[in-house]
Amino acid sequence: MASHPQNVPFHKTPIETIDKILIYREKTSHGASLIKFVLGLNESEKTIYKILNANGYIIKKEPKPRKKTDMTQYRESNALFGIFQTDIKYLCDISPLINNIRYNKLQQYQITARDYKSGSTFVGLAHHKDSTSVEIFAAYAIEQLKIARVDTSNTIFQSDNGSEFRPIFKNLGIVYTRKF
Repeated sequence: MASHPQNVPFHKTPIETIDKILIYREKTSHGASLIKFVLGLNESEKTIYKILNANGYIIKKEPKPRKKTDMTQYRESNALFGIFQTDIKYLCDISPLINNIRYNKLQQYQITARDYKSGSTFVGLAHHKDSTSVEIFAAYAIEQLKIARVDTSNTIFQSDNGSEFRPIFKNLGIVYTRKF
């Protein structure tokens, strides 16, 4: 049993105020805070919202169903080593590596190509973020696939449209697409 009163009649909003709120809502379809401001009411926004909700003026929107990307289905539809996602990462962004990169003159960029279906990844390091470094890396990746007797005639490299990726794939005879 509750220790506080369940119904307090003197806390009820007067019927005249409720009518005022509902009539104004029908005319304008404003929300609780604007109704309170325009009508100059003493009731809280929460109370006005409850009145609107109780009288059917608040309609909850159904959430749009999200299309969850089912990677298993996508992977099954593609051939093994068919599509590679390529990208360049700045290693200078990783704080433990900054001093080693500066003092030991190590490579500052990591180039990766990841196969969508198998998840296998080729990783390369470069001193410069340019098309030459990416071309050498892509040629190396394609050569390794050919050594493993993989047909690379339909292999697609996909990137984020970085300037370093644009010119090189034509030179190597590789299909290239951009991911937006």
